[in-house]
Amino acid sequence: MENKNVMNNKVYGMIGVEAIHSNFNANFEGEPKNINGKIFATDVCLKHTIKTALNADGELILGLKRVKDDGIVYTLKDTYEYLFDTKLNKKTDEKEVLTNLLSCKDVKFFGTTFATDVNIGVTGAVQVGHGVNVLENTEIYMDDILSPYSSGEKKKMTTKGEEFRTDKAHYIYNFAINPREYEKYK
Repeated sequence: MENKNVMNNKVYGMIGVEAIHSNFNANFEGEPKNINGKIFATDVCLKHTIKTALNADGELILGLKRVKDDGIVYTLKDTYEYLFDTKLNKKTDEKEVLTNLLSCKDVKFFGTTFATDVNIGVTGAVQVGHGVNVLENTEIYMDDILSPYSSGEKKKMTTKGEEFRTDKAHYIYNFAINPREYEKYK
């Protein structure tokens, strides 16, 4: 008998993100990402937002930056070992690693390339495209910002800076959910 609570068909849809006086997805120069003036945001930006929200809700998330007490950023292997309180090596059972990875909400949704002592690629059930700004007259402008810190010892003024923002942007992302994606991992 088929479980009627299980979704069997693909789902397609759109996600909209409104960004007002902000910079939802900057390039390495700090400007909103754009090609030939067409502003967009990557799928990675939206996924990071979702991962952060899920993490705040207590969900197990693999793909977030973590920093050790000494300021060193965790490697993928460090992150796995931290999350699952285990040591990973070339003899670690691949099925155990896959089971652990699929217990992470972000891996289950979006997949991962897990290239460490055990190499596993997981395709998530949720595939997301780039978000394209659909507003035609979005303006990019430079805004003055003030840091809460001084630029040096015994200085009375705080550091001033500038950042790029858009006045208003509406990013539309397309997505597809394939619930049968997990069948190959049984």
